[in-house]
Amino acid sequence: MRIRAWKVLPLALVLAACGSSSSGARLEGMLDPASLSDARGQPVQVSVAGTSHSTATDAAGRFSFDDLSPGQATLRFRGHGFDVKVRISGLQPGQTLQINVRVGANGCTVRGARANEIALVGSIAAVGATSITVSGLEVDTDAGTRLGERDAPLALTDLHTGDVVRVEGSLQAGGKVLAREIERVPPLGSNEVLLRGTIGSLDAAAGKLTVSDLTVVTDASTRFAGVPGFADLKVGDRVLVQGTLQSGGSVQARLVVKLPLAPPPRAEVEIEGAITSLTAPDRLQVGGKTVVIDSSTRFEGEHDRALAFADLKVGDRIEVEGVAQADGTILAREIEREDEEEHH
Repeated sequence: MRIRAWKVLPLALVLAACGSSSSGARLEGMLDPASLSDARGQPVQVSVAGTSHSTATDAAGRFSFDDLSPGQATLRFRGHGFDVKVRISGLQPGQTLQINVRVGANGCTVRGARANEIALVGSIAAVGATSITVSGLEVDTDAGTRLGERDAPLALTDLHTGDVVRVEGSLQAGGKVLAREIERVPPLGSNEVLLRGTIGSLDAAAGKLTVSDLTVVTDASTRFAGVPGFADLKVGDRVLVQGTLQSGGSVQARLVVKLPLAPPPRAEVEIEGAITSLTAPDRLQVGGKTVVIDSSTRFEGEHDRALAFADLKVGDRIEVEGVAQADGTILAREIEREDEEEHH
């Protein structure tokens, strides 16, 4: 079964600014809208390999574990038509790791939670020169947007009105979305949306709030977590919203979760280029930057083949995702070697 990681800059697994009740690490996860569709409304069983930790997702696709050993862990997801595993890193004692998960028959992908992000599945209402409209919500693209799968790319002109797509991106001013990925999917679970951001305004009388100018509507059926109800929310709170995209571009919320305070910003870095030097056992140069490897660095070869530091050569083209360090180096979280065909 294929296992891969979302190839986007915010791949970093984000540590929430809240403490754990023990010296172990806490993991909080949520399935994305496409995963909820694949699960056909049934709970997904989640376990940690090599431990007794096991649970099932709730109706909103959430799951959590306490007292995990620091470092790395392998998660196993079992649901309707899939049984897949994925390795995560970044577990630290006394801290909480928050992740978003896309899981299905084709494998499992994990990306760290971050502010002002949105993931949705919906039907295309219109296709423009550089954007699409999904249920009234404008989704813009730029040079960094990936269309289709890595091994089956699409052009914007390949998308048509009525196609169902999965979109991942960032909420922008004016209630728009800047897409990092757009993928065509089977027409199941249309108009599902999951977003995370900061409340910009509240209308208590109408039960509405805005997140980056995107209107979120609540009603008597909306469930709240982290606060008793709508009246306990305030401008500036960080929230996670799960719901249905409406025809006018608003979101009808099924769940609103008040999140902890935002963690301190981390200097996320993504570079791509040819290796110019290698210094065993843990350093290389690419794009004029020194990249440092540690035990948590994940390697990926062409077509998801296994790769190690010893397999790299000067001249190899690689993509590095990591965190800038105080000494000017980059601590690599993931290194992927590109084949020549993909590069060209």
